[in-house]
Amino acid sequence: MSINFYTIPCEQRIYIYNLNEQQNIIDLAMEGVRELEISHPQRTESNVKSKYMSPWNSHILNLKLMPLCLHIEKTITEISNAVYLSDIKKLNVKFKVTDCWYAKYEKSDYTMRHSHYPADWSAVIYTNIDDNGSSIIFDDKYSIQPTKNMLIIFPGYLQHSVPETSGRRDVIAMNIFKKATFLP
Repeated sequence: MSINFYTIPCEQRIYIYNLNEQQNIIDLAMEGVRELEISHPQRTESNVKSKYMSPWNSHILNLKLMPLCLHIEKTITEISNAVYLSDIKKLNVKFKVTDCWYAKYEKSDYTMRHSHYPADWSAVIYTNIDDNGSSIIFDDKYSIQPTKNMLIIFPGYLQHSVPETSGRRDVIAMNIFKKATFLP
């Protein structure tokens, strides 16, 4: 299977995909998010200073997020196989989304610099972004201006932040860990 991505020039590999062909699973995930905003209206406290942030286990609370999580797990497996030349299945490992949340940014919202360590990988999907929605900044020097349906996958230890935004910015984010498949 061939994968279609590009990376930005920096010390770390950051994978960027267009998910327009997966609009159906993004729409389903957003249905789940809208339901979570009703069933779990309290904003989760974190380094994300946004209008609303759903619970860390949103994919467990609303299974409409699971097809998107499974797509991300598959994509990271393809990266491992194609880029790192590691046959994950033969190594008795699989990738598993352990945390999944939604954040709705409005004017002046931001995210403080942080990492997702000890996660192996992190992913962010931009489900809605205004032209003046903020970029994501990696290591205080590499900026990516997101577009609608952009998926960014990066190592969980990579520091990143979001400056104050001037426009709407909706994201679904995830942490992904390796899990041994031979354990009970």
